[in-house]
Amino acid sequence: MKKFTAKIIAIVLSLACVLSFASCSAEVENGSKIERFTITVSLTPAEGEPITYDLHAKMYLNFADFTTKHVKDLIKNGYYEGVDVSALTSSYFSFGDRKVDLTKEDPLSERIDTNVNFITGQFSKNGYTGNKLSLTAGSILLNRTNELATVAGVTSKYNSGKATLTVAFSSSAPFSSQEYCVFAQLLSDDGNAEADESSVEYLSSLEKALKLKDYLETAEGVKVYRLEQDVVKNEDLSADADGNKWLAGTCFTYAENEAGEETYFKGVYLNGNPENEITGEELATLKTKLASNGVAITIPVVSIKVSVSLEKQGCAR
Repeated sequence: MKKFTAKIIAIVLSLACVLSFASCSAEVENGSKIERFTITVSLTPAEGEPITYDLHAKMYLNFADFTTKHVKDLIKNGYYEGVDVSALTSSYFSFGDRKVDLTKEDPLSERIDTNVNFITGQFSKNGYTGNKLSLTAGSILLNRTNELATVAGVTSKYNSGKATLTVAFSSSAPFSSQEYCVFAQLLSDDGNAEADESSVEYLSSLEKALKLKDYLETAEGVKVYRLEQDVVKNEDLSADADGNKWLAGTCFTYAENEAGEETYFKGVYLNGNPENEITGEELATLKTKLASNGVAITIPVVSIKVSVSLEKQGCAR
């Protein structure tokens, strides 16, 4: 069995909001007041020195008024402190709904947004016409599920947004602005032209964000997946005497053996040869789930911490 030693650690976000208001006039862009904020990213690879950089973004207060207020309130209340990036794909990453305890032999990704209120979706499919933002590279949106939720007496899957934020790497991310509320945008023109072209400082905020795609897998090709749905029916879980409860949130490790064959293991393995290989019907079931869009999500394989703060408002950078 091929050994791999790269640490597999979920991306952790520590979102802290530091408010600082300036006396300059409010910025307006495309007919909306904007509020600028910074996402500070600190990546800790399995090998090498930590890397820290800032992603600058702006939220559009008038296009999605109560969405931006909802997100700002969560930040100010410390909700995002220590949460994990719950999804990292080639077209987006998300955070704000889960935490993972990777010290456990079989870590589960646990939801943390149970007590967060639902919010009405501010997009056209939900009858809202005031949001002029479309999905582009660097768009930041409030994610939602397909579960029915009731807000102000209206029940709809479009009202199921809570706290999960998604940053799109491109317009091909599977989140139409007609069905998801895009409320903010990473800057694409803030790179330091005087910095060395090989440095992080030379890159724009959008270009820095795109570097996260490098951590979809380890150098050895090891990936970690998390299920979004139960593999076995809920009513059957308590009857599983072996403890093999494939709950939504269960993590799986993918690797290749010495013969180059695909192998899958239940759990997240930090070092050495993994155990608990999945075979037979269980493997067939898992592969079916992995192939289903939205059922299984790739999670990151390095430690990445993030903090978020609101910038001084009304003063263009």
